Amino acid sequence: MHFQEPYFIIFILIVITMFFINTLGLFEIYLPKFFYTSNIFGMGSNFFSKNFFNGFFATLLATPCSAPYIGTAVTVAFTQSIPILLLIFLFMGIGMSIPYLIIIFFPQFISYLPKSGRWTLYFKYFLSMLLFLTILWLTNILLGYYNFLFVIFFFSIFLIISLILKLKFYHTSLTLILLSVLFILPSIDNFKNNKNSSFDNEWQDFSEVEISQIIDDNKIIFLDITADWCITCQFNKVNVINSKEIRNFFKKNNVILVKADWTKPNSKIDLFLKKYNKFGIPFNAIYSKQYPKGIILSEILTQKEIIKNIEIVNQ
Repeated sequence: MHFQEPYFIIFILIVITMFFINTLGLFEIYLPKFFYTSNIFGMGSNFFSKNFFNGFFATLLATPCSAPYIGTAVTVAFTQSIPILLLIFLFMGIGMSIPYLIIIFFPQFISYLPKSGRWTLYFKYFLSMLLFLTILWLTNILLGYYNFLFVIFFFSIFLIISLILKLKFYHTSLTLILLSVLFILPSIDNFKNNKNSSFDNEWQDFSEVEISQIIDDNKIIFLDITADWCITCQFNKVNVINSKEIRNFFKKNNVILVKADWTKPNSKIDLFLKKYNKFGIPFNAIYSKQYPKGIILSEILTQKEIIKNIEIVNQ
């Protein structure tokens, strides 16, 4: 649901883009000298507290090297429920401690560690390309709210920021000013995209139909609640829903296809999902007169699952 808010997408895009230009070596993230010179984290008579703060200090120093995976994982974590958020951070902590644990229990593995060299730069550039793909995906989502002119201004400002960061004076102030401009641009009407969601001729708009009324006509309904920012939805669409086999199966069984586009906030879709105690998508269900409450399908669809359940409601 956070991706329904364009300012949230802009914030995430700023974070990922900053990591991207950092991995390209256009600027570096430096921690204050205090963190390097202070020994406060190494103090403490308690064995566990001393090791805890040593780990805390190691994590803090590793912050500049956290792109792209950690940065992406953190931004994703803040879009999830609290239990999932805590699990993500827990496994991030376990992941960081694994190298230490391996060396403790198997010290002979030190000889197998690769020596540092130019290959690390090439590997960093490879990781930056993964970030670039993430930026393209987020930009595609943003185009649902704003036009290409906004995108051009957005990345032009980032190009200017990358140049400013090389300056030895006023680079912090100028960067903060330009980042503030990025959050002002969306309020300008000339940048907004007011186009409505487009629907395939084979699909009906959930906002314009009543499922209960179609069911009363003794017809089968396949409901797909989707969004442009939902990766799993796009996976289901490409690999299952839009496959030739399933489309032909829908036609053969006269299935009414209904799509609910949740890319932008929609109160009708919100209320519908809450009836099933669902707060996320994808949501796919099959309805008929015998199954008015619907058969809820799994989040990752398969052709076999769709065919099996339509045959059940068609009996």
